[in-house]
Amino acid sequence: MKGDLEGVPHDFPPVELLLALVGGNPPVALGSAVWVAPGVALTASHVIEEYWKQFGEVDEWRASKAATFPIQAIQYLPHEKQFVTWHVFFAAHRDGLDICLLQLTPEEGHYPTDHVWAYPTLDRRPVVKGTPVQAFGFPKSDVVFDTSTNGWVLQHALGGSVGEVTDVFAEGRDRAKKPFPCFEMNIEIRGGMSGGPVVNLDGNICGVVSTGWVFAEPGPHSSGASILDPALGLPLIATGNLGGEGERLTLGDLHQRGYLITVGP
Repeated sequence: MKGDLEGVPHDFPPVELLLALVGGNPPVALGSAVWVAPGVALTASHVIEEYWKQFGEVDEWRASKAATFPIQAIQYLPHEKQFVTWHVFFAAHRDGLDICLLQLTPEEGHYPTDHVWAYPTLDRRPVVKGTPVQAFGFPKSDVVFDTSTNGWVLQHALGGSVGEVTDVFAEGRDRAKKPFPCFEMNIEIRGGMSGGPVVNLDGNICGVVSTGWVFAEPGPHSSGASILDPALGLPLIATGNLGGEGERLTLGDLHQRGYLITVGP
């Protein structure tokens, strides 16, 4: 049946764009993210908010206070056959959206300096009902304590689903659960995939996974994703080659500077 979740092999070309999120102390794995520009990733706001509910004060998250607990992202580079650990140092969100912008810096010694990063294309064109899509994320992530190394180890497996867009709500579906621009799909989404990318037939990212339901196995499945365009207004910190220190930037500004690849208006 279309839409059933399947495992994605480690040598799948876009696998290095996907990130498994781990946060808190002791650490837990709650969601996924996707690279969109140098040091910049997108995830679902409710994933980061859930870390605040478990390890901080959710009112401080909504007030954009600095976190008192760590959030990390784990990336796998198939050609290097290695994992890279990234540390989240900035998260930007906005009320009424379920997309959060993350800025990350690599763990010292993890970043392969000669690696050529391949960033995705964000599709800003209107999402259309009936469009074939795929969604990716880490539905089986878990963090376990390894007694041999006396440290925490992430166990995860990338999963993907195939289906199509079943409805589009450009102004939001409702005022309670989905007040943000979004679309629904007939594909299976499980916990841990929230924040992962939704990709169209052009191979472009057209949404970020927000929710998933199953009414009865083996289906039908119903799931949702945030429309990308509102995320272009999210702020970020100008660091390194993205801009001058103290400069106020948005994700959309990175497109003008050649760091973010988009198609559409």
